[in-house]
Amino acid sequence: EIVKKSPCHLVLVSGAKHGATEVRPFRRILVPTNGSYYSDAAFDLAAAYAESAGAHISVLYIAESRQHNPLLPGAAVSTFGEHMQDVMRVTLKEQYAERFKHPERLECYVRVDESVITGLVEEVQRGQYDLVVLGAENKSLVERLYLGQHIEQAITEVPCALALVIPRVGTR
Repeated sequence: EIVKKSPCHLVLVSGAKHGATEVRPFRRILVPTNGSYYSDAAFDLAAAYAESAGAHISVLYIAESRQHNPLLPGAAVSTFGEHMQDVMRVTLKEQYAERFKHPERLECYVRVDESVITGLVEEVQRGQYDLVVLGAENKSLVERLYLGQHIEQAITEVPCALALVIPRVGTR
């Protein structure tokens, strides 16, 4: 009900350490993207936080290997060569660097993995991130809040703090 009637964006946080005696700022932030309005809202929040806290941001795009590549009809994503991943990384960096005041603290990664969740968890562990900022859409058709299979799985499997951004549609 809160999500449905909210006049603004919402951020839900999970995985924060309870009972911590000292509050430390997040230093390494990961923002998964799929190019949607929801992942853009997550990046905007992460960028605002990183600018004030001096944190680094990594943007991650994960292509599922079992999916087909829309750029090459009939070819699986697993045929992405290193060159195609480099092109996508450069494109992401150009797209996000103009929205972040400190592009020197911005990295972009492209991974091909068997699933979005597997790739996300592996990247969190590899990069030793302390916060994941993930955009989500309220997909509820009934009373219970439902954010999608990948989001709900990420909440339980990501091994660090996770900020879930549920943007109010049509506002920035």
